[in-house]
Amino acid sequence: GIKMKLQIRQLVLGIAEILSSNNERFWAEQFEYLNARLDTDYLETLIIINSMYGGAGSFNDVVLHKDGWPVTAQNRELQALKSSLHQLIETELMNNNHPD
Repeated sequence: GIKMKLQIRQLVLGIAEILSSNNERFWAEQFEYLNARLDTDYLETLIIINSMYGGAGSFNDVVLHKDGWPVTAQNRELQALKSSLHQLIETELMNNNHPD
């Protein structure tokens, strides 16, 4: 519903922000684009985001670095945002797959 969509949007924006502030421009731009797309094609966008979690070189593999070293606190925060988003999307897709 609306509440779930707002939560998903907050997480997507939060991820875009942390990626951007850690010089992960490619992924940050993906998430900014997907955030805008949530309004036009919600379920399709959820499916796209969900698919970014699988496979080598996927969003799931992103590790934030500064001066060549992983940044622990930011990576922990990104990991938390990633898993929250993943859970919400899975739930939302499941709910929309079984209309009552």
